[in-house]
Order: sequence, then C-alpha cells, then structure tokens
Amino acid sequence: MHLRKMISIALISLGLATTAYAALPDGTYQGTANGHNGPVTVSVTIQNGRIELVNVLKHGETDMLSDAAMKRIPEEMVEYQSLRVNNVTGATLSSMAIQQAAVNAIKAAGGEPSQYIKQVKKPEPSNIERTLNTQVVVVGSGASGMAAAVRSQLNGNKTILIEKMPTLGGDTILNAGTLIATGSRYQREVMKETKDSPELTYADIMRVGKNKNDPILVDMVAHKAGTVVDWLIDDLKIPYGPAATQYPDHSAERQLGVEGRSPNFIRTMSKIFTDHGGQILI
Repeated sequence: MHLRKMISIALISLGLATTAYAALPDGTYQGTANGHNGPVTVSVTIQNGRIELVNVLKHGETDMLSDAAMKRIPEEMVEYQSLRVNNVTGATLSSMAIQQAAVNAIKAAGGEPSQYIKQVKKPEPSNIERTLNTQVVVVGSGASGMAAAVRSQLNGNKTILIEKMPTLGGDTILNAGTLIATGSRYQREVMKETKDSPELTYADIMRVGKNKNDPILVDMVAHKAGTVVDWLIDDLKIPYGPAATQYPDHSAERQLGVEGRSPNFIRTMSKIFTDHGGQILI
C-alpha cells in the first residue's frame, strides 16, 4: 500500500485527520437551543466570512433576569468574532442557550462552527477608583432594598443604590410580586375586608411558621404592612390589585399582587427612584 494512503488511514482512525470547510456564503441563518424556560431562537448574519450580526428572535426566559444576557451575548459575539463568549452572571443558562443556538444556526447552514469560535479572555479588572458623595447607600435592589432607596430619596436624602448583579431585582425578580394588605385603606375599601387585624395576621404567620419566626419581626410586619401598602398604592401609584390566589394559610382577604408581577414592580420603582435624582450602580 502506498505510504501516503497508509498515513491517511491511520490519521482517520485516530480522529486526527482535518477537513477543509468552505466558508459560508453571506446570509442570515437561524438556530434554536433549549434555555432555562424553553427554546431560544437566534439568527446569525455572516458577511465576508465574519459574524456581522446576532439577534435573539424568540425566547421565554425570565423577564429582566435574562435581559443582560439577551443584550450582551450577541454584542460580544460580534465584537470578539466568536460564538463562544463569557456567560453573564445570574443568567448562565440563558447565555449558554444563545450561544448554542448560534452554533446550531451555523450547523444548519452547512458551516463548521469551529471556524467561528475563538478563545475569549475574561476582562481584566479595571482597578478604577471612584469617589461618590452621598447621604445614604442602599446595597441590594430587591423589593426591600428598592423600597428603602425610593423612600430615602423621596425624603430628601441623596441616595445611591448598589447592585452586584448585572440586572436589578435580586431574588424578588423570581417571585409573583405579592404582599399582605393588613390594615390598609385598599383592604378596607376595595377588598371589603373588615375582619382582619394585626393580631390575626400575627397569629397566622406564627402558626404557619410553627412558632419559629422572630416574634418581634412578625409583630412589626403585622402592624406596619398597611402603611406600606397605602404608600405604594396611594402615593407611588404602584398598580396593585387583589392577588389571583388567596392562599388558605391566611384567615382573611389580605393578599395583593402587582400587575406585571415583580419585574414591573422593580421597573416602576427604579424609575421613580432615578426620576427623583437617585443613582443606581450596577
């Protein structure tokens, strides 16, 4: 057997043989991959052998939580000319889905994805120091942090809200946006619930918590919830209404839900905060 043919057979058997792939013609190609909540569909535009544009066409990922990934991953694919870039913290599965969908788009078009994958280094720390003057600093942009920041700013205190994640909302962004309305005007006049009381709320919370809750904190929640609800609905005009489900753990009609769930609450509150001069650092 000819020596060159023998070497080729040996390389193929070891999986070491290389194949020359033709460059993809200019065009826009689509691919789909599974994300955290379902399919993610992406289009990849190739022009002159380069990644010209990447767009997320359709997805069902969690609102706000995935926003940074939906924006940053396609932009960095074009910037670094690579279908593999660094994932966005807090949206890892969404980030991976966008990248795999882009890879699948190239495969479906008959291209070789490895031609469009480069090693992307993690960005070096900027080591930039900033000095900011403020009266109040709130750390964390979940419901409690956001409410504290808004209240502080509206009370005339120059306030900075700091969030370590690439998007606002913290754990709150994952919940339904409900709260109790014990003692509020809304509960009395709109929900027509007149038998509720801080004492009944306290008893419900302690019972469900098997009396392991901090009684001081529970008492504070039971007595302060109404004024918080009045502030949110009457003063800030946050669009709350009766929750879709009134859980049986409650002995009275007291559950509220915000329209648009928690993402809308965070968006609305953050806009109020910044419109009144508050500063957000992400």
